[in-house]
Amino acid sequence: MKKYASISEAEFESLLTAEEKKWGSGWDPASIKEELGYFEPLPYATALQTCEAQKTKMFGALFKKPSPQEVVVTSARLEVRPYWVVSGYYFCAFLRDAEYMVYVNPDVLAVYLEGKVRQIAQPQPQVAAAPAPAPQPQQQEKGKLGFLKKLTPISRQPQPQPQQVQQGFFQLKDAIELARVYNEAYIYMNGITGVEDIMFAQTYAEHYGAVRTANDLEEIRKAYWERASGIHVIGPDPPAVSKEKVVEDLKVKVFSQPATYKKVVENVFDITRLSLVYMPFYHFELQYRDRIGTMIINGVSGKVLT
Repeated sequence: MKKYASISEAEFESLLTAEEKKWGSGWDPASIKEELGYFEPLPYATALQTCEAQKTKMFGALFKKPSPQEVVVTSARLEVRPYWVVSGYYFCAFLRDAEYMVYVNPDVLAVYLEGKVRQIAQPQPQVAAAPAPAPQPQQQEKGKLGFLKKLTPISRQPQPQPQQVQQGFFQLKDAIELARVYNEAYIYMNGITGVEDIMFAQTYAEHYGAVRTANDLEEIRKAYWERASGIHVIGPDPPAVSKEKVVEDLKVKVFSQPATYKKVVENVFDITRLSLVYMPFYHFELQYRDRIGTMIINGVSGKVLT
């Protein structure tokens, strides 16, 4: 956009005949190489401690809550889920026809501009409102002095209103504007369901420093197995949602075609970030008497989700 802010006359004229420039990685998402990463998980012992502290709440009633000894952790596992992080922008520079109305001082009769005489048009005169009728004299009844008095109010002549000075104007026709559309957006999407995920977005923003890069899924799988402390690990698996789908959803958010235009000069849809990030969740199976339940803990922040 900066290159258009100080455009010269010759450069502007060249846009009238130049072909449209269309570029940006977003037009061909298959060619984009996504970054692969994963969250460093909380230690299993920390997640288990959270579970032990919160487990009775899952089975508590209004006035009765089981003791910690009555609620037993029967099993635990670490589940790894894929999430997409994508950001990008849409930029469109275009030409459109325009007309301008230029107002001038009241004493201007004509304007000579760019080799042409511009005739001054005057706005339609405003019709003044009719003055209010003068109040009628009032007559007072016979008083104590035994004679009639006529009281005539002092009439005030309406003050002359200052005349409004109307500005003249002339029109500039056949103008061509160089305008632009610019939108940018982020998407944080669950790679399994294809739905934007607020919980993941918050975790990503608050714990970005816990994200590690990886070369492939096998490297991520090995990293989680080493940190799982012997519990069962589910995943990581490839996402069910393709990167093409994520980029298309971003395009829907940022794309906005000009309402009216003469010609598109530059059309840009560019992806500034495309990352596939795996996030861990601890699942604890709980039992209280004949009732069972599952507690899911965010494996990054340590927050109890269910």
